[in-house]
Amino acid sequence: MTRFLPQEQLTARGHNRELSAQLIFALGFAALAGACGDDSGDPAPEDTSEVDTRPADTAPGPDEACIDQQNGTPCDDGDVCTEDDKCIQERCRGVVSDCDDGDDCTDDVCDVAAGGCVYSPNTAPCSDGNPCTTGDSCSADGCVGNAVSELACNDDNVCTTQDTCESGVCVGQPNDCNDLNTCTADFCDASHPDAEVGTGCVHEAKSEGSCTDDNPCTDNDTCTEGVCVGSVVAGGPCSDGNACTDGDVCSESGECTGEAIVCDDDDVCTLDECAPAFGCRHPAAPGVLCDDGDLCTTADVCDEDAVCAGDVTLCPTGDACLIGTCDPSTGGCVEAPRECDDDNPCTGDTCDSSTGCVHPPIVAACDDGDACTTGDQCQNGSCVAVPTVCDSADDNDCQANLCSASTGECQLTLFNGATCDDGALCTTADVCSGGMCVGTPATCADGDPCTVDSCDPTTGDCAYAPLSQQECGDLALDRSNEYRTLLALPLLNNHEAIIAAATAHCEYYVNNPSVFDAGLSAHNEEPGLPGYTGAGFGERMIAAGYPGQPMFEVMAFVNDPVIAVDEWMATLYHRIPFVLPSAYDMGYGAAQKGFDSCDTIDFGRAPTGSPAWEGLIIPFPPDGMIDVPTYWDGYENPQPPLPNPYPSGPILTVSFTAETGYPGIAIVDSAIHGPDGPVPHVANDPQTDADLCCGIVALYPNMPLEPMTTYTVVLDYSRNGAQGTFQWSFTTGTGAIGPSGIYFLD
Repeated sequence: MTRFLPQEQLTARGHNRELSAQLIFALGFAALAGACGDDSGDPAPEDTSEVDTRPADTAPGPDEACIDQQNGTPCDDGDVCTEDDKCIQERCRGVVSDCDDGDDCTDDVCDVAAGGCVYSPNTAPCSDGNPCTTGDSCSADGCVGNAVSELACNDDNVCTTQDTCESGVCVGQPNDCNDLNTCTADFCDASHPDAEVGTGCVHEAKSEGSCTDDNPCTDNDTCTEGVCVGSVVAGGPCSDGNACTDGDVCSESGECTGEAIVCDDDDVCTLDECAPAFGCRHPAAPGVLCDDGDLCTTADVCDEDAVCAGDVTLCPTGDACLIGTCDPSTGGCVEAPRECDDDNPCTGDTCDSSTGCVHPPIVAACDDGDACTTGDQCQNGSCVAVPTVCDSADDNDCQANLCSASTGECQLTLFNGATCDDGALCTTADVCSGGMCVGTPATCADGDPCTVDSCDPTTGDCAYAPLSQQECGDLALDRSNEYRTLLALPLLNNHEAIIAAATAHCEYYVNNPSVFDAGLSAHNEEPGLPGYTGAGFGERMIAAGYPGQPMFEVMAFVNDPVIAVDEWMATLYHRIPFVLPSAYDMGYGAAQKGFDSCDTIDFGRAPTGSPAWEGLIIPFPPDGMIDVPTYWDGYENPQPPLPNPYPSGPILTVSFTAETGYPGIAIVDSAIHGPDGPVPHVANDPQTDADLCCGIVALYPNMPLEPMTTYTVVLDYSRNGAQGTFQWSFTTGTGAIGPSGIYFLD
């Protein structure tokens, strides 16, 4: 809606623009004075501050109706485009009429010739209030938008879930309200007096029918007023869950009890304890006196490792040529001569009772044990010889003619692995190999998969030739289709219009960082900024010329088409379009400016459904997959709920598909089994997680999984009210698969 006062209306009033502005200000000032003055009830004083700048012979005279009237007295200025006319200093003056009809699709003006307000239809952007339309604009029929399908919405009915747009109408799936209690009848009725607030679910108590109360000390369990109640089986075997009892039996009151066990390990250096969760434990008892059974120790005591140890008995002799030791059979000391042989052929070996061993140098022939010396002779207590000299004519940095220590002969020796310089500018890490200097070709890797990297041999400088937009997008397409091949899904197609839309949005993102820092969603654009192509991804795809139905958009910030796809597949919500058979077209775009990076894939929906999609159950990771990551770091917006801080185990999803649309799916029960038993985990469906959609449920362990371990998942589900069970297995890798728990296919 646009409001303005036409020029001809100002002229008809006989006032110039300057005077009109002064009058509007004066009226507003008088009103404020009346509101903020005293409460005596007297009229506000006349405003005498206005200056009339017109020549005296052209200034208008008083209006007859306002002569001798107080300021504020009602009058009629004869102008259909003013209202609330009042006398101001003997002139009848009105306020410009507000022609606003509250309709964005009309331009509102006051036309004197037309006798008042005129409302002309326009074609401005608008909002029809329907979340299942896009591109709303004004027309002769009012605000009209284009109907869309498969977008999340809210039909304001608490008894439906997974609300989705279908041809411009918000449609939800019935909520089965299953509370997993066999002793209640579950249904949805928001008007029922016992309905739950927010869900409309009603759980009526049953007083008949069999059930199980999970108590091993009862049988014949029956529903009674919504609670499962059984008959006590006194004396029957059971398990009380306490590792410190044995012989557990059911008591008359229905409790499982057992006799305490004895935890004595007959070790004086340990304490004997019992923990209900683990059973007997024997921690060390340091400081307790004990006997280590060794006659050659004294003051035996238990240490921190629960080992009994004592101080070793010492046996001094008083003679440097005798050695005293303890006899382990008697605990007494015995003496033996000290051994003074120093294994040096160039010294004598004697012993002095006051100082011990003495080794004076001798003169004699010797052998230094080196085949590459000659003329070996003892000198000053050492064996001295002359080194063998070999011909060095063919020596270089990587080989030399040297004497062999095993044969004493000269032979060519290679220095394989030694550093050297091959003189080539496009090699690095030069090392010797086979007597030659060999370098590793420079990779010139710039970390950007969308460039061809090379090295100039004359300068050693790297060159980076960029791939085309289509070639770079093919890398993302190929990676996406590797995953879809694993899942036996139809392969995606690159579409030039979607590539253009995704690329344009990434360029908008890196060139307008301030608007996103201020809180704008990364998936949206604000008009008026450089590079604007549409507020949402659907508008951008259509503006780029895509003829199909926009479906999804995912974004990452690594500027790498392959790593971006791997990271999306490691997440929960961003994985969804990659595992839906109805995803048909895609386009990858990227941009980088300074430290701001952007990766975007937009998806288009298949033009028609397929009977082959009906009833499919698609797990990821798929059944039998190996090298599955052990963890996920939780880096996703929105972040999936977890009862403890991230990292969690890997995200497990199951997609339930239909020929058209998505089935209503709910988790009835779920379990993840590992070698050590059940794994605590989160289990969410579209009823418990508002960000899930499209027939997909998610399970993820609370903590990282063990490496190189096989896990089995059992999922009990309800599909459009019909219950079923699905089971599959996978095996984790080493636990170090990627920085974010990424699936690597290489």
